[in-house]
Amino acid sequence: MRYWYFVPTLPGFLFTSPAPMREEDFLEKAEKYMAAEDFAELRKSTELFTSGTVPPDFRSSLLRDYFYWEQSMRNELSILRCRAAGLSEVTKYVRPIAATSNSESLSDALIQQAQFSARRVFEVQDPLLAEQALEHERWNCLDELARSSYFDLDFLIAYYLKLRIVNRLAYFDQERGMAAYKRLYNDILGSGSNTAQTAISGDIA
Repeated sequence: MRYWYFVPTLPGFLFTSPAPMREEDFLEKAEKYMAAEDFAELRKSTELFTSGTVPPDFRSSLLRDYFYWEQSMRNELSILRCRAAGLSEVTKYVRPIAATSNSESLSDALIQQAQFSARRVFEVQDPLLAEQALEHERWNCLDELARSSYFDLDFLIAYYLKLRIVNRLAYFDQERGMAAYKRLYNDILGSGSNTAQTAISGDIA
């Protein structure tokens, strides 16, 4: 199904842009304009990555490919981290990727892309920058998968997942800002405390 009137109302945004709307606002509009089955697929797109089950099929080919890319990328990242930590039994940290009724085995290109993404993230040492790099890889994968999607369910799922990415990035910025504020605040308190102690001792007139 094509959403000729809904999609043009959605503002564009970049990986480095602030979110153009809240996720709740997007879902409210989507439920109003989308077919019930398509909206259900859109809603479940974010639950897939935290649940332990794989749906028997996907209405969205983009969601199917992105789900398997994500699982492959996470597995490769787990393997790299286990090896770096000197752990020999890596299989218990790797989740099996089951096939679904409407999917064939993962393409070599998709698996390779997931492995390259994991390696790029693994090479980033700073934890915050690594999280940002991970979100960038996810964004790039969605860009690639949605390259030929216009006005359809695949486009809307990619849009929703990208919206979640930039909202998560904004949260990282808030966390980093709060950490910097706390460090500065503690430094000021520490300096003020030392000054007050010195003044009381009579060393400063």
